[in-house]
Amino acid sequence: MEFIYLVYGLAFFVLGVVSIVLPRQNKAFYFIRHLEFLALFGILHGMVEFIEILRLINPAEWLALLSRLLLLVSYPPLLEFGRRTWNSISNSVRLPASWTYSTVGLGIAVLTLWTVSLDGLMTGSRLLVGAPAAMLTGLALHATRRTLRKTYLTNHSDIWQSIVAMAFICYSFSTIFLFQRDMHLPAWLPTQADFLALFGFPVQLLRALCAVMATVGLVLLLRQAGETSQVDATAFGSQESIVITDASRVILRVNQAFSESTGYTAEELVGHKTNFIKPKRYNATLFAKLWDSVSPTGAWRGEILDQRKNGEIYTKLLNITAV
Repeated sequence: MEFIYLVYGLAFFVLGVVSIVLPRQNKAFYFIRHLEFLALFGILHGMVEFIEILRLINPAEWLALLSRLLLLVSYPPLLEFGRRTWNSISNSVRLPASWTYSTVGLGIAVLTLWTVSLDGLMTGSRLLVGAPAAMLTGLALHATRRTLRKTYLTNHSDIWQSIVAMAFICYSFSTIFLFQRDMHLPAWLPTQADFLALFGFPVQLLRALCAVMATVGLVLLLRQAGETSQVDATAFGSQESIVITDASRVILRVNQAFSESTGYTAEELVGHKTNFIKPKRYNATLFAKLWDSVSPTGAWRGEILDQRKNGEIYTKLLNITAV
């Protein structure tokens, strides 16, 4: 078990360090802007496993309390990382912080009062914070693949992001297995002994494998994202305005030239459809014909009237290319 705890702890600790030190220039990968939360989770969770190794040698009560405390505070950063990444996805159902944390806090409070023990607090933390946080992180990372696939993801980065997403989903499954059964809680709640009896190996081994997969996948994905950002820096440094959208015409990225031309920042535009900045004298028929012509030919070129943020109407030459 010492080796499993060591691998488990090192993997998550490295995950945290990697989230801090690796380049994060490519903000098109939505999760990158929230990596500080993943870093905090990884470092704290890695420390939990290091303490568990010490407990195998010295089962002191203060070490058990320290391990529980670190485990308790390690899950909220993962939940926040998953929540923010999910909220960054275009057209997703948003998860307000107030609703998310009040619901989780209420559930943990009920379990703690029900059991009248620290075990209830830890069980609530695992079942209501840890498992949902890991699942939300995995689903959010998986969902961002659909948004980025046509524009940013290469075959390799698509694979790495899939690996990281599946690692967190698998880790969510492993988190629901409690250390031991509590007489105050329903008997059907699964324990680590149940996992061992069912699969023939300890759940800590599965958690360690998930941690290694997540770490390796994240390292390779961030390296790929860094290489992509260098290419983007050249293309997006153009003096011509550039907008990238998905197939539903939801804006994914704009360059600095576009922001300077229209007066809108990237933060104001990303996630909205292109008609968000339509002029007051909007010619619906013209734009309908415009997009109809893009479908069969894959391109359109012509002059249209547009409107800057300050209300100024101007003429621009528009080039549309489907990719």
